[in-house]
Amino acid sequence: MCKISVIMPVYNAENFLEKSIESISKQTMDDLELICVDDGSTDDSLIVLNELKLKYPFLKVIEREHQGIGKTRNTGINHAEGEYIAFLDADDIYVDENALEAMYNFAIENDANFVSANLSFIEQDYTIVNNPHYEMKDYARFNEFSSIDPEDYGIPYAFYKGMFKADFLLSKNIYFPDFLCGEDPIFLANVLTNVDEVYTVPLNLYGYNHSVGGGVNAKINTYDKKRDYIQHFHDTSEILSRGGLQATSDFYKIHLFRYLVWNENKYDEDLFELYDEIFDMYNDSFDKTDFNYVIFNIAAKFYFVKKYDSEEFFKKVNSEFLTFNVYDTNTITYEILNKYFLIVYSYSLNDFKNNCEKLSMNNIEFKKEFFEFKLNKFLFNYSISDSRVVHKNTKNLILEDPNFESFFTSNKLLRNSYNVIQENYDLNK
Repeated sequence: MCKISVIMPVYNAENFLEKSIESISKQTMDDLELICVDDGSTDDSLIVLNELKLKYPFLKVIEREHQGIGKTRNTGINHAEGEYIAFLDADDIYVDENALEAMYNFAIENDANFVSANLSFIEQDYTIVNNPHYEMKDYARFNEFSSIDPEDYGIPYAFYKGMFKADFLLSKNIYFPDFLCGEDPIFLANVLTNVDEVYTVPLNLYGYNHSVGGGVNAKINTYDKKRDYIQHFHDTSEILSRGGLQATSDFYKIHLFRYLVWNENKYDEDLFELYDEIFDMYNDSFDKTDFNYVIFNIAAKFYFVKKYDSEEFFKKVNSEFLTFNVYDTNTITYEILNKYFLIVYSYSLNDFKNNCEKLSMNNIEFKKEFFEFKLNKFLFNYSISDSRVVHKNTKNLILEDPNFESFFTSNKLLRNSYNVIQENYDLNK
């Protein structure tokens, strides 16, 4: 029996292990064990661990066949002898050297099931940088020894800046799901919905090596990983909702659409299919005013209009698109706007198909008509004083169209519109 068990899943992390384990050895808490579970590494991780075990007597090594990070952490939980359980990934570090001791003492003082400190982002040279999740208010920063209601924690990110009573996890059967990715928010959602309070410590426990692996999209690079990642959004939101944390659930759904429109994700047909399969394309539980929701729905439903080849479905999407506000945001790209306007410009499925073909064949006459239609949709809106309003993304619509200069110079109506735009924007910026 010890005070704290730190669980570290290890998979092909030979270059990080010494620094990570050294950071544990520097903690002022001396009554702890580190359980490193090697998940079938194919590099020299196991050799490094066995060498480090000679140097650090608190280190225990468990070897197993490769089964994934969720099952690996669960193995650590089941072998833990500590009153409390903490986690550290093999490429990360602990930061403040007294963090574990302070968290443990505060947990014992309050008989806490869950105590959380703060998290820093680190670069691969271990320098500390800003944590953007605090700036985006994804989860709370803790400035005092105190307690908060679970709904004030924020979304269930960064479970590893927490410490959990072992008996609590076991009695509530809280483990990590067998997901290829996205397993940790589900774990923390189950914790948050089973505690009355979150006890907080104003120290930086965790240093998250955010650039290792190349970020979310680089890690979620197979169909099965995408499936698990979309599924985790569904499961996490459901757990939070059932557990009475509805506002947190709704906020997490916003993060689903942040992911779905991240970089090239908004053109990823795998994600369209998986979202429809797991959530249903016409799920009404989302905030339809969220621009990320609108952007994703434009791209996905454009794809499904082509896939289903159904006049009825086209008309349904056409009517829905007319309710979308695509005008007052700079975040909708030229490609997404074109998909939107191809739907609303077309009066039938066959007309839509013909217009798509004309655009792909670079039919200049059609492109002029289409360009004028798009521009008029942006400009022919009147304020109370009857002056024309230029919307935020008009500039993007114009400058990203390769034909905009020739179209403006050859069409009187467009030239007049261009003058209105120039009054509102410096197009050279």
